[in-house]
Amino acid sequence: MKKEDLLFYDIEVYQHDALVVFMDIDGQEVEHFWNNRHREVYEDPSGFEGIPRLITGKTLVGYNNYHYDDYILSAMMNGPQSMPHILKALNNTIIQSSNYSGTINPLIHSIDTMQQIDVSVPSLKQIEGNLGMSIVETSVSFDKQEPLTDEERQEVLEYCRHDVRATIEVFKLREKSYFETKEGLLQMLPEETSAKAYRWNTTTLSAKILMGDGSSNKWFRHKVPDKYWKKAPGIPAEVWDMWEECLQEENVMGKGKSKTITACGCKFVFGMGGLHGAPAKPGRWHNVKHKDVASMYPSSIVRLNALGHATELYDGMRKQRVAIKKTDPVKAGALKLILNSVYGNFKNKYSALCNPLASATVCIYGQIALFSLCRDLYNAGYKIVNANTDGVVYVEDPYLNDRDEDICKAWEKEFEGYTLETDYYSEWIQRDVNNYIAVEQDGKITVKGGDVNKYKTDKFFSNNSARIIQIAMVDKLVYGTHPLDTFENNMDNPRLWQYILKAGRTFKGVQNKEGEWENNVNRVFACKDDPRVPNTKLYKIRQDGGQVNFPDVPELMYLWNEDVDKIENFKDIVDQEYYYNLVMKKLKGWP
Repeated sequence: MKKEDLLFYDIEVYQHDALVVFMDIDGQEVEHFWNNRHREVYEDPSGFEGIPRLITGKTLVGYNNYHYDDYILSAMMNGPQSMPHILKALNNTIIQSSNYSGTINPLIHSIDTMQQIDVSVPSLKQIEGNLGMSIVETSVSFDKQEPLTDEERQEVLEYCRHDVRATIEVFKLREKSYFETKEGLLQMLPEETSAKAYRWNTTTLSAKILMGDGSSNKWFRHKVPDKYWKKAPGIPAEVWDMWEECLQEENVMGKGKSKTITACGCKFVFGMGGLHGAPAKPGRWHNVKHKDVASMYPSSIVRLNALGHATELYDGMRKQRVAIKKTDPVKAGALKLILNSVYGNFKNKYSALCNPLASATVCIYGQIALFSLCRDLYNAGYKIVNANTDGVVYVEDPYLNDRDEDICKAWEKEFEGYTLETDYYSEWIQRDVNNYIAVEQDGKITVKGGDVNKYKTDKFFSNNSARIIQIAMVDKLVYGTHPLDTFENNMDNPRLWQYILKAGRTFKGVQNKEGEWENNVNRVFACKDDPRVPNTKLYKIRQDGGQVNFPDVPELMYLWNEDVDKIENFKDIVDQEYYYNLVMKKLKGWP
């Protein structure tokens, strides 16, 4: 994938006007095309006649283009379909359809930066907001029935250029983590297959590489080894009964049930989502070890022969990935994706890998193994702090003379195929099993959970609102920094304080407290109750006109949809007390 062959693009469609903008990866416009207003007979050139020349041999990159732009662009290149009113009708059909499928022009070879971006499927405007970019919508209504004026065309052109630049940023953020890996998967397919598979997502590609034209042989019963089924010490009968119920054919595709027991000084939850265990109350512990099972699910799949005839190929990929991890990181990344995608695809009814009982067996076997390790360590005198799917955290005890290492080696021998990796932490701060802060001996911090997972990095493709709260929380818990000091140190970065609010498709739109319509996506800050600071409140509007509050947002909102770097005198606007109260409220659940 050569960067000079990439063309980023976006399309805007009106009743009498249509536009497509193309840029290179540096954000420089290559060309843009408007329909030609002076040719009303569709046999004549429409204004889009230069598009085929431009895109031949190029890879187009858009956002949601697999579901929208590629179809519109195809119509633009198809003489009779390229008139704006016909494009507008196609636009409406696509938007109103949940699964539109039309013809794509063979000249179009494209990448969709929205593909598998996040389960929340964010709009481009949401991502622009998270990035701190302007999210001002064009003032030219897409419902306008008259031709656009020259001034309106210029405004729409700038608006479209802005969205193309945002698409470039999304691609750059995902280039290494997704698109290079996907390219590695395509290279593992036969040439005739990869030529038509470039639009497939990575889970489909992974299944194709493993299974070819075949599919998984579904199991008719679980295959937990007999030596462990109902024979693992410490797991009570009610857990085995729950598992048996989950293994019934009518239940196995769902999440199933769960059982909570008290053991090893912790509350453990068994179910079909992995083992989770932690002390009942939040706590802080020093000098802890984290024993993590390396590639637990892939190792279980091999141990249990869960892929049948494809297990040997899968195991070969697992070994090859380790061998080339440093010499060929792109292929190693592709192999890792294949290895990690199989378990999820066991429950994907649309996948060639669908095998729900195999998924259940892998999950149950892993829980038996991990609980056995927790029990062995606890019985030897170690304090269990956290057990989460594929690892256990416990407090080191110098008086036990490293007995834990002998226990772990014996466990690896017992559960053949599993290998434990070790991390050391000087401090472990935990609210519950899924929310913790781990401090390494060199001071590096690892965070997990909805309370703290935005401390170190932005979540550009999901909920990235009010990061400042999590930064202040972690700084307080780890360093004892007063939240107001953290606030003062971050007054020059308004993006950390913003809330990005969006009304979904089921709503008519968004209004302010005066009843005026606003964007569907908006940026707000908690602001001071000060006559010098303009404030508002935004509501989602139902189709029947009813108002709905946005959840967990400030009452007094400062609305700013321009680029956040253009905000002036931010300290005089923002209500630090609002954010401080949220920090202190959340800290009450932490030790």
